[in-house]
Amino acid sequence: MSALDRLRNPDPLTTAELLSLDTRVAWTVYRLLKAGGTSLWIAPPKAGKSTLMRSVALDKAAGRRVLGREATAGNVLVVSMEDEPDDVTEHLRETGDAGEGIFWAFREQVPSDVSRRPEWLSENMRKLEIDLAVVDTLMKFLRLDPQADDSSRYEEMLKYMEQLENVTRSTARHVAAVHHSNKSDPTSALGSQALKAAVNCYAFIERDTEGQRFLTTEQRGGDPFHRVELVQDGGLIRAGASMTKKAASEIEQAAARALSAEPQSVETIAKLIRKAKKPTGVALRALLKDGLAVHVTGPNGGYCLSPEATR
Repeated sequence: MSALDRLRNPDPLTTAELLSLDTRVAWTVYRLLKAGGTSLWIAPPKAGKSTLMRSVALDKAAGRRVLGREATAGNVLVVSMEDEPDDVTEHLRETGDAGEGIFWAFREQVPSDVSRRPEWLSENMRKLEIDLAVVDTLMKFLRLDPQADDSSRYEEMLKYMEQLENVTRSTARHVAAVHHSNKSDPTSALGSQALKAAVNCYAFIERDTEGQRFLTTEQRGGDPFHRVELVQDGGLIRAGASMTKKAASEIEQAAARALSAEPQSVETIAKLIRKAKKPTGVALRALLKDGLAVHVTGPNGGYCLSPEATR
């Protein structure tokens, strides 16, 4: 029996019943976006939220990797409440992607009665056999009050988000909502914390002082991103290296430059490259594995440059 069928029965489950249920997770994008789940994508204005989500839509519809994760081809619905058709077509022409399998709806096509919008979304997702729906932006779609950030409004915000949850549960498909971040904290959604609490995947985009953008996700299930660099690729935005991997690579390169023909201890190399002992040791072991370093044992042992690396 599927978990969904059994949970329609109000009687509590025994542990044996729980363990017997088919609780395998279906993914719209592997280990990132759950089928039947919701996600919230936040960033400051003009940080590229819409461009990122159009890139996600194009890659998902074509069956390409989405932000580095596996995804099967499936229909996508993009509900654009802010961008004009010419903004979207300009981006599509820049990518050179035909956009097959993507359906577009603009604010003029969305019911003026806000209470009907979730039902409208659900009906179109069923009719068009949509795997992923992108709502851009959530605030315009549900007409959220951006000032609703106090605890007295938490329940009201939760009710708004439950409308989206009802859509995803009734269709067993994913809805990704785009939202603005708080001005004082780019990692925090504008408005009530109920927005963050209600979704399976909470994603935020940050910019560094040089304008480079990074993606981090907080998820219930799956594998979260930890400050992954976002890179331009032919008009599309794709996932680059994570800051963790990038930092590790930089330490490896520094350690390789510090190696000499004479063995040196991890502590000595760490001081030379001005890094902590632990990440320096990890870098040296990686160089050892790649054949770029040799480890000499004994009282005067340590790491030295591999003879092959000097050729």
